[in-house]
Amino acid sequence: MIACSVLASGSRGNSTYLRFRDHHFLIDCGLSCKAIEARLSAIGVEPAAIEGIFLTHEHTDHIQSIHTFSRRFGAPIYTTEATWRAAGLQDKKHEGLIPIVSGKVFSPAAGLDVFPCPVPHDAADPVGYIFHYEGIRISQVTDLGYVTELVACEVRGSRLLLVESNHDPQMLKMSQYPWELKQRIMSRRGHLSNQAAAELIEKAVTEETEQIILTHLSEENNLPDIALMTILQKLGKAVPAVSVASQREATPLISINATVRR
Repeated sequence: MIACSVLASGSRGNSTYLRFRDHHFLIDCGLSCKAIEARLSAIGVEPAAIEGIFLTHEHTDHIQSIHTFSRRFGAPIYTTEATWRAAGLQDKKHEGLIPIVSGKVFSPAAGLDVFPCPVPHDAADPVGYIFHYEGIRISQVTDLGYVTELVACEVRGSRLLLVESNHDPQMLKMSQYPWELKQRIMSRRGHLSNQAAAELIEKAVTEETEQIILTHLSEENNLPDIALMTILQKLGKAVPAVSVASQREATPLISINATVRR
């Protein structure tokens, strides 16, 4: 069985929990270690069960407590060399670093293949993660300025898709953000708008797709209802279950049977 919960999502901290039968992992540790522990406990997971952390990139909202959690619970960090150097992890105490290569599949557990998919973002070597386990594809792609052909190809047919839906363009333009920050967010190395997320989801959804979780919503430049409406208008009636991840609490644990669908 596969299980997933987004522990936190947004500019103040990001982390996702994934289970593949008896194997437990995190993607990023962007909250305090105490907060990560509390949110894992809230979904019935012992922090000591985590056997590895997949790091997407070095920004603070993704790495805040990664070295502390790693050291405290003996969970190594899977990351590219450029990212761990940019994150300064060589100067921190942790369980250890397991080097991965952007664009090259690795296998952290029996039967689990992970593809660190390169994404365009203003970071050293940012990646999303595509997981393949017993015929099931699970994908998380956040923090990307635009949808590359590779991203669209890799996430297609995901049983569960976690995708960034960061901002509403009009809200962003009218916000109090400095113009330089607005430009960065809207750039090809920034973040996906609701419309761009909807276009990616439209390409990704197949009859295999069961769940979509919208992530990394801006608290200043987006609203869950606006993000959901944008997605639903784009997909029309042919839409799987869509929900929005929260900054303040973990999403309910989603379970997926790891059997090939016919």
